[in-house]
Amino acid sequence: MNALVPAAPQNQLSSALLQRCDIVRVTLGSLQQAEVMQFFEQQPELFFQCLQRHYALSPAQLLHDADRWNWKLLSANRAIDWTREGLALLGGQLGWGKLSADAQLPWSSELIACFQEHWDWERLRRNPGLPWNIELIDGYRDRWDWGWLSWHAGLPWSTQLIDGYADRWDWAGLSANPSLPWSWGLLERFSARWNFAWLSGNVALPWSSELLERHQKRWDWDRLSGNATLPWSNELLERHGERWDWGRLSANSALPWSAELLERHLERWDWEGLSGNMALPWRSELLERHHERWDWGRLSANSALPWSAELLERHLERWDWASLSGNSALPWCSELVARYLERWDWERLSGNAALPWGIELLERHTPLWDWERLSENPGLPWSSELIERCAERLNWASLSGSRCLPWSPELFRRFQKNWYPALIAAHQEFQICTLSEIQVEQLLLKVTGCQPRIPAWQTLIT
Repeated sequence: MNALVPAAPQNQLSSALLQRCDIVRVTLGSLQQAEVMQFFEQQPELFFQCLQRHYALSPAQLLHDADRWNWKLLSANRAIDWTREGLALLGGQLGWGKLSADAQLPWSSELIACFQEHWDWERLRRNPGLPWNIELIDGYRDRWDWGWLSWHAGLPWSTQLIDGYADRWDWAGLSANPSLPWSWGLLERFSARWNFAWLSGNVALPWSSELLERHQKRWDWDRLSGNATLPWSNELLERHGERWDWGRLSANSALPWSAELLERHLERWDWEGLSGNMALPWRSELLERHHERWDWGRLSANSALPWSAELLERHLERWDWASLSGNSALPWCSELVARYLERWDWERLSGNAALPWGIELLERHTPLWDWERLSENPGLPWSSELIERCAERLNWASLSGSRCLPWSPELFRRFQKNWYPALIAAHQEFQICTLSEIQVEQLLLKVTGCQPRIPAWQTLIT
């Protein structure tokens, strides 16, 4: 029977399905745009903030009623296509300081050259988006701060570059810069220029026992003691025992830590530094063995300890409870919070994201919490219900600046009298980018009273 029914060609069926999918996609897009339009029509301040911070406004839009815009905000808008032509057109209005620091601009040697009299060169040289090359460096050699460039990690470092400007560099900055192509050859080539104090702290040198021996009289052994990239071993520690700064060694996480190493140099260690060092082989026995030497304040903040309810109870009077309150590694639970109610620092506790946060815990200790700190805490299970229950106590400026809330038009509407739109728009765009240029013009007319501009494509048609 099926053989009597003519089958549609495969390509015809696919074409029909694609056409239906396109219709569905367009329909859903239109519905979404209508919802976004309705939302922003009811929230004019938020609309104007989001528009300037997130929408890809064209130069023509910006020039229309130029006085209505906040040009500092626009200068930081990374959605705008700041082409060479656009910058030339709007140059008189822009904040060149912010533009100079914007890594998202279409940076090129040509762009820099075109507006070289407008750039804020102090900010420009710090911009990680610049297309650093030898030509750029040489072309503006009299504009750069060579002291600052010497510390710059993003330059195309090479022996040629270093040699070419040897008399301009800050050799302390070069010595500290981990991005140079460090090798024995580079060290020897400029041996007379290096600052060995800064070299001693540089983590990128090709460290070895031989290198330490070769320049042992020039190294800063205090800085070496804090350098985690040395080839640390018991033998190395013993060989230069009198040269090391044992205070810095005590805080250095890269040493081959063991109970035996601690015992071997018992009187040399700085126990405050040891107490904050997360790399020690922390055990309850280690704490007990040296309980009179430890800095219990530093221990209380150390997340590497083997934290447990038993450990807390065993040293109840030794702990610094303010530091404990901010330590995320404790075995946090509702019972632990309730057990030491009178000991906690509730300000620090309120800012600790690791607590088992929930409405029940918040309401159980309502008078004790620092609600300013809670309002900034990303660990809370933020929801409309939680915000509703705590609305009178929360700091709405802090909430408005938080990216951790479940942002949506519904959430904004529900508490719209409390929000700070400018703080929200700094990190939320509420799908404003889905609107067309014409829809944006329509909204501007409604919320600001400005006459809509005739789009360029319409003038071409008429």
